[in-house]
Amino acid sequence: MRHRLQKHSRIRIFRPECLKVLFNMGLIWSKSEYKLSPEMLKEVKIETGFTTRQVNRLFSRFQQLDHDNTQYLTKEDLGHIKEIILNPLGDRIVDFFFVGNSEYLTFPMFARIFAIFRPLEKHTPDSEINSRESKLKLLFRLADSNEDGSICKEDLFELLEMMMGAKVGEEQLHLIVDRVLSEADEDQDGLINLNEFRKVTKDLDVETKLSFISFS
Repeated sequence: MRHRLQKHSRIRIFRPECLKVLFNMGLIWSKSEYKLSPEMLKEVKIETGFTTRQVNRLFSRFQQLDHDNTQYLTKEDLGHIKEIILNPLGDRIVDFFFVGNSEYLTFPMFARIFAIFRPLEKHTPDSEINSRESKLKLLFRLADSNEDGSICKEDLFELLEMMMGAKVGEEQLHLIVDRVLSEADEDQDGLINLNEFRKVTKDLDVETKLSFISFS
């Protein structure tokens, strides 16, 4: 995976005053208090829909990934998550975890984003954080390389290439992209907006591609 960044080099970006602010906000803990508080457990459960057991399991994963006990994760750390490594959109998913040029990931941030990847249950409503609609919007953001709210032909080709893998040759994939654009681009601007994207992906297995967190 790309973005192989050295975690030790990132530690230096946190000046003492920055660490104090993060500590006061409850986003990091002192070394002796590096555990999940009842308050944070409750907050994460409300925001994510995870059960107490699932939050505790996720926190254990967070600690395992935090090899240096820094109480935050880097892109390099996420590169050790098997489900991300094996996912065709893995690199872009890692980038998504670090939106806004953030260089660290605390546990509440980690849990909120991971909640999107919870597998769907039967009749999951669109309002749920892990619904097909939420996953679809995430996929749209992953495909929108320049974050302008639309997907161009090149973005669409790259997205389908990653999701379909070696099942489809390059020439055939170009034909699929051309057909998709001709059918879905209702305003004929050469771009795909979110509503048009819903039509593009109606037959794609979005639920499986973006449902990979496991607590087994």
